Amino acid sequence: MQPQFHAYNSDGLWRLERAFGAALKALKVSDPFRDWSKESRLRTVLTEKLLSLMDAGITDPDELQKRILEAMPGVPRCTLSARQSKAVTGELLIEVVDEIIVSLSGTSYSVTYYKRETCPRLIGKRISDRNDPRSSMTATRFLALAWRLANDTARELGWIA
Repeated sequence: MQPQFHAYNSDGLWRLERAFGAALKALKVSDPFRDWSKESRLRTVLTEKLLSLMDAGITDPDELQKRILEAMPGVPRCTLSARQSKAVTGELLIEVVDEIIVSLSGTSYSVTYYKRETCPRLIGKRISDRNDPRSSMTATRFLALAWRLANDTARELGWIA
């Protein structure tokens, strides 16, 4: 089989990169305990699917992300983009307004992160710091996951470097 070559202008490459990053982020959110850095085959599959969709004329990054995740069996339907304010993955909820709110449904776990202009990183407030007996996850583990998800989201939205 002959390898296919694709030619894209800088706008097409930006769309490809944005859709790939958003799809990979959705996968990371769906399974935060998995070591995604070792998933080279998955990255190859994502790239091939994205190129195929772009060759078919689909260029909107959010639509590309939606279609690529729909095409992957067993992947929870999670999307998060600059145009979308909420992403639900299993039990985790991420809401972006002027702040990033991460919560775990069915529990008291919630934390809000915001960015001051004079500070290079996110700052947490309204932090759940007690274990919730309704969850097998500890408050410490929830906060660690929430911190990682909030920082990834803030980077994706351009709030932090």
